[in-house]
Amino acid sequence: GTYQIAMVTDVGQLKDGSFNEFTWNGCKKYASDNGLSYKYYQPANGNAATDDDRIKALTDACEAGAEVVVTPGFLQETALKAVVPNYPEVQFVFIDGWDMGYPNLVGVSYKEEQAGYLAGYAAVKDGFTKLGFMGGMSVPAVQAFGYGYLQGADAAAKELGVNVEATYHYTGNFDESDANKATAKTM
Repeated sequence: GTYQIAMVTDVGQLKDGSFNEFTWNGCKKYASDNGLSYKYYQPANGNAATDDDRIKALTDACEAGAEVVVTPGFLQETALKAVVPNYPEVQFVFIDGWDMGYPNLVGVSYKEEQAGYLAGYAAVKDGFTKLGFMGGMSVPAVQAFGYGYLQGADAAAKELGVNVEATYHYTGNFDESDANKATAKTM
């Protein structure tokens, strides 16, 4: 069938408890609230998806009649550059993205540092003085959250007159692996 709203997942799975899942929930709610049909497309190879896999998934969504295609994640950039010009009648939403100069694409970005600041501030205000930040990949969105987290923790520590220790680590991936669990445990 034809689906008016399509979402193409990033390397995360649809039920990743994070970016893809929340974007999908937003797409479903918007579509349901407005009487629109919707579907998600997951690129081949799941967490190991390539730009070619994302290009195919985006193309499949457009060829199936999508009017709006939502793409969460900065890794969608190359695929969007390859597909967007070929479908000027389709509107694209690039979540965690930026304006790329196409009239049919809008980039949506967040102020991750603000959420991070509040998390760090709240942790210290709640009495925690040994903190850990474990980010996935060292990419701008994760870095911004981490910097905000440390700044919020620092601000609360100054207000309370306490010393705070913080460990800061990037895993290099977003996997829930035994290695990442072990790293978190040592923190």
